[in-house]
Formats: sequence, C-alpha cells, structure tokens
Amino acid sequence: MQTRHAGRAAWWWIPRLLLAVVVGLSSGLAIDVVRLGGWQIWLIRHRLPPPYVASGSTIDVNGGRAYLDCRGAGSPTVVLESGLGTGASGWGFVPEWVAGKTRVCAWDRPGIGASDPIGHHTIEDTARHLRATLAAAGEQPPFIVVGHSLGGVYARVFASSFRPEVSGVVLVDPYLPDIRPVERVALDPALREEWLSGLRATNDQVAAVEDLDWAASYDQLTRASVEGLPLELLFVDQRFRWEGRFEPAEADLIEAWRRLVGSLSADYRLTIAADSTHMIQYDRPDLVVDAILRLVDRDRLAAWPTGRSAPASELVGWRPAYECEPIASCPDATSSGSLPGFHLMLQPRLGRCGSGTGAPARTASRAARRSCPLTGTSLPGRAPSSWPR
Repeated sequence: MQTRHAGRAAWWWIPRLLLAVVVGLSSGLAIDVVRLGGWQIWLIRHRLPPPYVASGSTIDVNGGRAYLDCRGAGSPTVVLESGLGTGASGWGFVPEWVAGKTRVCAWDRPGIGASDPIGHHTIEDTARHLRATLAAAGEQPPFIVVGHSLGGVYARVFASSFRPEVSGVVLVDPYLPDIRPVERVALDPALREEWLSGLRATNDQVAAVEDLDWAASYDQLTRASVEGLPLELLFVDQRFRWEGRFEPAEADLIEAWRRLVGSLSADYRLTIAADSTHMIQYDRPDLVVDAILRLVDRDRLAAWPTGRSAPASELVGWRPAYECEPIASCPDATSSGSLPGFHLMLQPRLGRCGSGTGAPARTASRAARRSCPLTGTSLPGRAPSSWPR
C-alpha cells in the first residue's frame, strides 16, 4: 500500500506540468497576436492562410454545377481566378476585405473543389463557363477580373472574350507562358533551351491538372488582348527568378521582362511585392486589395457624369492613410500600406511606419520609381494622365 501511494506521489506533477505548458503557450500566443495587431495580421505575418469557410453555393449551369462564392455589395463586381488546381479557397483575406467595399466573387473552376468537370476543354471554354455561372447567379457587369498565377491566363482570356463588360484587370504574380525574356537577350543557347524546356514541362503539368487542350488554349491566349484596359500587375522580386547560372544576364533579363509585361496594356501599373513568396495574396493581401480598389475607384469615377466630380461617398478611398520612411537603398522612393504596421511587420527593410493624417500617402518621384524598380513598391508604367495621383 505504501509503495502504491509513493508511485502516485511521484507522478502527480506531470498533469500540472502539462497544464502549465499549455497555459504558457496560450498566453504567449495571445500576447503575440495582440502585439501584432490582431489575429488576421498574426496569420499574415507568419505566412498562414486563414481557414476558408465555404459560404458560397453551387449554381446549375450548362448541365452541371459550379461553385460560386459572392460577398459584399456594389459595382463593379470583382471576379477572382485562382492558381493551378485551386479555387475559391485560395484567396486568404482578399475576398473579405474587398467585400467591405464592393461585390466580389470567387469560384471553383470546372473539375476543382465543388464544381463538376466539363471534360477536355480550353481556357476560352472556361471563360465562357464562368460568364454563364455569373449570369445564372444574377451577377452583373462591369467586372474587374483578378487572376493569381495560372489564374492570370484565365483572367486575360476572360477579359478579352468579354471586353465590353470588363473595366479592369489585376494580375497577381501571374503565369505568363507567352512572355519569354530568354528569347530577347543574348544568352547561351543551351541555357535558353533549358529554360524553354522547363516552360514546356510546366505547360504539360497545367494541361494534365486542369484537363486542358493546351495547344488550343495557348493559341487563344496569344490572340487575347487586354490592351487599353486598366491593368494592375503585382510580381515578386524578379531577382530571385534569375539566380544561379542566369545571374550574369540578370539585369538584361529583368529589363526584357519589364518591357514584355508592360506591353500587355499601355495603361498599366507595376507593383513589386518585396519579401513576398509567390502567394502574394497570403503574404501581402494589402497590396492585392489596394490594386483592386484602385480599379474600383477608376470604374466609379468613369461612370460618373462627365464634367461632374464624383462625391466621396461613391469612392472606396483606396489611398492609404499610413506612410513609411524612405527605402534605404532607394532614398527618394517611399512605400505605403493599407493597414497600420504592415510594412513594419512584413517588409522590415522598408523602414519604420507611422500613422498618417488621412492625406494621400507620399509617392516617389517618377524618376526615382523607375530607377529603383526592385525595392520600390508601386511603379506606374507609362503613367497615363487618367491614373489617380
């Protein structure tokens, strides 16, 4: 009996220790969340997507079902196209934040998530299927179409196919199989062929995962045009894409890439999401939302009668109220974010951020933005006079 009591006494501290560890970890997590400004920013800071709550519905269209998740109210309607093999769940906080300003819809492409497959098809077939889904759900144009990664291919074809109904395009680190900087610079032939071989392998993977007729789809993409449409381009730092053996030609490759992406539309703005991975909508949702809301404002300004100023109530006010100190490596350039502390937490090299006064954030001079394209955040392309300043 005495031995039994001694055994119990030897183990009594284990559950208490476990409880203390759990309480300590929970307290530490709670403190960290509060310190960073809330659970949303905590998730972003740690590059964690929020859990997706399937609040959409399946729409009967073309003899099958398509999943569509629409939120918010207002015009224009923002349409989100996700990357390879992903659907409505692939946008993090973007739908929630945009829905506070206007209508936004995300969907599962055919054969993905809750949407029925439509058999072997092309990108244009998908665009028409999306348009039919939006119509069946009662969603009205004008549309701002947003594409991430492979979704950029779908977004470009959709915008071209239904151009009268599209008022702007946002491409978030898009897949651009028709833009090939290696063909525009002096490069070792073997190295060029290595890059092109990798591109062909990626195209084969895309075709297999999404059941696409890639030859026909690629032809549709090369014929699609978004020229003249307001275009927001968000990319990661291109220096990371030309490392290794490509590094000696890095500057020429990036310059060729800049010219090629700029040729998509004369009315474009280029944003480099420094310190972000390919999943910019997870790492820097503020940049994605800012780009979308700039186009929302442009659409609403264009819809207002000529000669009259749109009232403030009609605009979402995309200009952020927070500013950052100049970037150390590009003294004349500045950056801005739409939430307090975002640059401080996610882009520490941008310097200390502080609360603004509600005035538009400072911007770099045009010369400074052009001379520092890799560390600056916002870089208007040919900057037509229609861009808000």
